[in-house]
Amino acid sequence: MRIFVAVEDDLSLAFARRLIAEQPTLEIFREKVCGGFGALTRDIRKFDNMAKNGVPVFLITDLDNGRCPSQLTLEWLGSMPHPSLVFRVAVREIEAWLLAHPDPIAREFKISTTEFGQFPDDITDPKAMLLRLAGRAPRNIRVGMQPKPGSTARIGPEYNAILSELVAADWDPKIASLRSPCLARARKSLQRLAQCS
Repeated sequence: MRIFVAVEDDLSLAFARRLIAEQPTLEIFREKVCGGFGALTRDIRKFDNMAKNGVPVFLITDLDNGRCPSQLTLEWLGSMPHPSLVFRVAVREIEAWLLAHPDPIAREFKISTTEFGQFPDDITDPKAMLLRLAGRAPRNIRVGMQPKPGSTARIGPEYNAILSELVAADWDPKIASLRSPCLARARKSLQRLAQCS
């Protein structure tokens, strides 16, 4: 089954690719990186119509400061999505999924896994936590991930590239889903879709 992927950023795309790769019957035929949630909300009805017309869609967005994923889904669509629109909301940010399997980060950043909490879905600002940890990492990671002095950017120029490489190479969704219920639900949703193919 060929599936369309729509995400906020390159890091979310890395997760989408990794999760879809777990399902042998699913194959990505097109990817859309929207540069934030604005374009996702604008095109949400288009994605839902694609699903209704036989083109499954895997969409990932961040909950950020929202109250709960189901409420966000209703706010965007006004109703529940078509079953072939796998609408997943990362709590609170996609970085929590990476923090749920801390070993790859700990190795890359040269820090201990004791620096990570047990429940990443409960972290208010996972991105800020990763940036704080990156501040103690080797220089190339610090420079790449953290904003340049005086910059108004929240992240550094290589932030997405560094973390996306970790996701592709070493991050294990099976291990991570044990600590992130949000991620576990995303995997189950894709599994259900794959079983329909």
